[in-house]
Amino acid sequence: MMTDKWTPQNPTVPSPTASSSSAPVLDADVIQALLELADDDDPDFFSDLVDQFMEDAQTSLGTMHTAINAHDAATMEQRAHSLKASSANVGALTMSEFCRVLQEMGRAGSTDGAEQYFAQLTREFTRVKEALAAEQAKHL
Repeated sequence: MMTDKWTPQNPTVPSPTASSSSAPVLDADVIQALLELADDDDPDFFSDLVDQFMEDAQTSLGTMHTAINAHDAATMEQRAHSLKASSANVGALTMSEFCRVLQEMGRAGSTDGAEQYFAQLTREFTRVKEALAAEQAKHL
């Protein structure tokens, strides 16, 4: 089939039961680059960015959860795509990777097995929230 080359048959990602607690939560280089973007004109840039990410991520996770339960692969794919990018932008690369897998599943038209990856994604989001809050506190 023509679309087979764009549709992964077996997305590669850590096992949905594997713990990601040993991986760094945030990429230090990304965090440093974001901190350097703050200046006298916008000293709250990093804090505002983190706050916006948290709000958007919560919304995206809620929409994805609903989509998975409704077997709505298209909506799951759209929300995962958006969250994949924003997670990478704040240095949450493991979170971004779980979003990539959910996006690929959705692009393939399936939500089969998405519950396991979504559960892993939400656990990773908890780690990301804590790490970003710690970064915010360090740079007040």
